[in-house]
Amino acid sequence: MGAMQHMKQKILVGTNHLSLRFNSIYSIPTRVLREAQFKQCRNVYKLESSRSSSSSHSTQKILTTDRINKRRQWISHRKSVATGIRRCIDTRSNFHISLRNDPLKLADYIRRILNKGNFEVALKTVRDASRTIQCVVSWNHLIDWLMSKGKMRAAFKIYQEMKKRANIPDAHTYTILFRGCSQSKHSKQALARVMAVYQSMLLERSQVKPNIIHMNAILKMYATAGEIDSMLYLMSELPTSGVRAANSITFSTVLNALRHNAIYRLPTGLSPDHQRQRIREMVVNGRKIWRDVLSRWQRGDMWIDEDLVSSIGRILLISEDRTDWDEILTLIEQTMAIPRQLPTLRPSRDLNNDAEDQLKSRSTPSDQSQLDNSNLTLESVPVTPTVSSLAKPGRNSLSLVLNALLLLSAKEAATKYWNIFTKEHHIQPDLENYVSYLRILRIFRASTESVELLRTMPQEYMCPKMFRIAISSCVRDKNNQHAFSNAGKILDLMHRSLKEPDVTTIIRYLELSQISSSSSLKESSLVNETISKERLGAQILRALDRVQELLLSIKSYLFFGDTDLEKQSNRHEFLSNVELLVQKAIKAHTRILNNKMVPNQLFLELKDRRFQLLHLKSRLTNKSSLSQPLLKLRSIRPNKSSM
Repeated sequence: MGAMQHMKQKILVGTNHLSLRFNSIYSIPTRVLREAQFKQCRNVYKLESSRSSSSSHSTQKILTTDRINKRRQWISHRKSVATGIRRCIDTRSNFHISLRNDPLKLADYIRRILNKGNFEVALKTVRDASRTIQCVVSWNHLIDWLMSKGKMRAAFKIYQEMKKRANIPDAHTYTILFRGCSQSKHSKQALARVMAVYQSMLLERSQVKPNIIHMNAILKMYATAGEIDSMLYLMSELPTSGVRAANSITFSTVLNALRHNAIYRLPTGLSPDHQRQRIREMVVNGRKIWRDVLSRWQRGDMWIDEDLVSSIGRILLISEDRTDWDEILTLIEQTMAIPRQLPTLRPSRDLNNDAEDQLKSRSTPSDQSQLDNSNLTLESVPVTPTVSSLAKPGRNSLSLVLNALLLLSAKEAATKYWNIFTKEHHIQPDLENYVSYLRILRIFRASTESVELLRTMPQEYMCPKMFRIAISSCVRDKNNQHAFSNAGKILDLMHRSLKEPDVTTIIRYLELSQISSSSSLKESSLVNETISKERLGAQILRALDRVQELLLSIKSYLFFGDTDLEKQSNRHEFLSNVELLVQKAIKAHTRILNNKMVPNQLFLELKDRRFQLLHLKSRLTNKSSLSQPLLKLRSIRPNKSSM
């Protein structure tokens, strides 16, 4: 509409301009003038219309071109997106192609895929790559992954497929197979498979021969299956040198198998005499093996370590002969250069004949032929090792020495060995070491040393078992005037270390307060019986005060901190111990009140405390009666999975 109005304005302007021009120049009639004006207007209109049509056509052409360009850009954008996707796919496929040309990158890629659990993808990739290159390491990863999942049969299928695809197994392939089979629950089936593979490795056409790593795995499988005779036969067939020569792991495996077979694999209905005979035979076989170890070690053919020393030491430890226990100290001296801290029990005149006579006297005539040809003492082989070849002492050897000294009842030697291991060799004892040493201190009533040991013990080893052993040493040391104070220190350490106080330790402490220092009481009773009674009363009162403080913690734990007693299986035992503690505390109050062992001004307070204890006992009885049926219901409640 705007264009048409603009056109009309131009026509009118042109008409007026023509009329003025014609009127001024020519004097012609009006009709002619009108015709001329009409023609002029028509020509102008045609000219303008042609111009407008050409402009509209150009505009339409521009719009069409712009639309086409936009469409082309959109299509090209879609093509670029598709090309990008195709490029990613191509890049990924090219990455796989690069893997197929590099066995090392392929093995690393397979390992990462297996860590994510994509076994099928890894297997397909290895199958594709094995067409062009040798990818033995990738096949090993597949076999190892299956063995770690307990899929022994599938692992052997992959092993057979590996060989069919012309990928020759290496030594590590057989190591993975043997190691996985040694950890299998089906030891008999695994042993049969391993022996078949082992026999194929011994053939001349086999490119991989068995080494000592493979032999150790086979020996371990024999031990797991209980085939001790076959294990010893295979052990005797090993060469003294070469890749199949026995090392420290070999002898440790055999010695541990002998000990396990003599203790845990006993036939049913075996008499005690036959059990002792089995142990003696085990000790004899262990000594023979150890003589071989010492001779090889002296020649420099092998190294020994703490595990091997502990293996023969554990065999000597389960013997019933004190001389065997004593030889553990000789064993430590030979292999670790730690001097004996206890005189030997063997006479020095003829150690070998003495050992043989003892063993012959205990053995049957059929066994004497096996013992005549063996020299069974550890001292019979002179060993002069260098410092670099000595076994390094550790927690295992410290535990071995402490257990031997516990059987020998040698407290002073135990203290010396403890200082040598912990201070000179800087060995940090573990929980078992602390327990063994505390037991030795308990036997010898060393309550003061027990307290000092608890103070130096790390926080993570503080457990109720430690405090029970330590308080038992105080009870055994009751004739010592410092035993009760040492027991109080143990209670302080327990209160600071344990979240839940150990009730058994508190009961022993309360019992100790009523029986400690009996010898001093007898001596003082000769002078003044009243003074001795007051001293004992003060001691019992001190113990009751400590028990009262601990009972507050126990009450808060029972009635406020532990609302679900039925969810814990040992809660009923805990309640029974607390009830026993309260009962003993009531009896102690009654004793000092009836015997007037405390001043009269304390009677009212003690009677009030005894009444509170009686009330607590009734509450505990009700709580125990409520929790016991819940425990029974929990024990007989059927599982949801079975319903």
